[in-house]
Parts: sequence; C-alpha cells; structure tokens
Amino acid sequence: MLASQIYGDELIEKIEIAFSGNKYPGDENLISSQEHLAECEECRGYYDYFVGKSRKQILEEDSYGKLGGGQSFFKPLAWHYYFPAYLIKCVRLGKFFSFNFNPPDESEFEDEDFAEFWNEFEQPRIDLLSPAQCEVIIDYLQITLEVWKGVEKGYEDDLRPLNFWKENYRKSFKREQSSRK
Repeated sequence: MLASQIYGDELIEKIEIAFSGNKYPGDENLISSQEHLAECEECRGYYDYFVGKSRKQILEEDSYGKLGGGQSFFKPLAWHYYFPAYLIKCVRLGKFFSFNFNPPDESEFEDEDFAEFWNEFEQPRIDLLSPAQCEVIIDYLQITLEVWKGVEKGYEDDLRPLNFWKENYRKSFKREQSSRK
C-alpha cells in the first residue's frame, strides 16, 4: 500500500491498532530517577506533565510540544507508551519530519556519552517495537518523503531514516520469533 493511501485518518487508525496493547509504564518508568528529578527542573517539568496521564488524555490536550520534547527524556517503556500519541499528533497537525527518526552516524559512537545514551535509551526503545509498530514508522517516513518531495532540494534523496527503519522492521521479526521460543 502506498503511503499516500494511508495518509491521515487511515494512518492514525493503523498507529492506534499497532500500539493498542501498550500499557501505562508506571510513574517510576516515565523519566529518569527520583534523584535526578530532584535536581533537574526540565526533567521534573516533563515528569509532572505526564505522570498518571493516559495517551487518550494526552491526545485531547494541546500536547505536541511536550510530546516532542518528551521523546528525548522518556525511559524506554514511557517512550513506547507515548510514542504513538506523538505520531498521531504529527499526522493531525501535518508535521512530517524525519529528523527524529535519523539513524546514528557511526562516528557518534566514538563519543562515550553518546554510546552510553544509545545503549541505555535508544536501542532499548527500538527493541520494544513490534513489526506492526515499525511498519507505521515506515509509513510515516514514506509520507514525509512525499510531503517534502520537490519542496526542499535533496530531502527526498536522504533515505537513511527510511532504510534504518526498514532494517529495524526486519530485526523486529527476528526478535518476535526468538521471544516465542
């Protein structure tokens, strides 16, 4: 199915179905540790905003900014829970960008802080995704390429995010198979 055929309400429905089994991660699994929250006003602000809120509540609020910022701060289980709300908000607002889906550059792993962050947060987030969940990311990215085609020179030539998520889609099947054993 072409990305343009699942644009809008159809993509939102696909996102809702793919992530329907996700449960609220618990207050302790939202953002950082209690010690860090006591010291970091920015993280505490995100924690206070999201604590106890369902995806449905978040979708009913003017939460795009908080959802976008939260993507950087969420622990993996919270990211997995709120990520579909972020995608839905993006689709509803017509905000299609690939920068949140870019793969890391190999040179970034030379930075120990980046490598630690990737291993503690980013890779575990990706590992939580099912094939259907990876598929909606691919659909979103295909729409993104269509939206930007001809608007920004070179944007449609940057297939790294799409290829990265296609590879994660393939890996998600392997994870799913190994978890059944």
